[in-house]
Amino acid sequence: LTHAQKRTEQELRALASDHKETRRILGGLSMTVGYGLENQAYQALPTLLKRDFNLVVQQRLIRTYVQDKKGRELEVNIFGKAVKDGKDVTIIGESKSHLSQKEVDAFIRKRLKCFDGVFPDIFPVLITHMISSPDVEAYARKHNIALYYSYDF
Repeated sequence: LTHAQKRTEQELRALASDHKETRRILGGLSMTVGYGLENQAYQALPTLLKRDFNLVVQQRLIRTYVQDKKGRELEVNIFGKAVKDGKDVTIIGESKSHLSQKEVDAFIRKRLKCFDGVFPDIFPVLITHMISSPDVEAYARKHNIALYYSYDF
């Protein structure tokens, strides 16, 4: 019985180690998918934003770190400067492969509110492959967030 318990414990340790490695690999794949989606967005968004919001992007959109109102350097997946109706705006965006209402709330809390007051006028954008439920798109738009799907590109 003792021998069997030791063997079970060894197998559990090996399983835990394998699980940790699987999570690391999946995390890397998730990042790769996200970066791919963002890379497509950098090319397509200037045209889409001009068409849909009369927003003229002034420079290429980039992935970068931006200092928030507390002085922290936060990663911003989609960042750029634009002009809308003669007024300067800052584009702040994020991509999610499968966008949910919870992720819209997190974007508002972790990105938009952090930069409130840092930039005079923020134009928020979310990019996704798919939404998690039919009400997510309306929820994003209710919060004045532009939403684009990968197939819009």
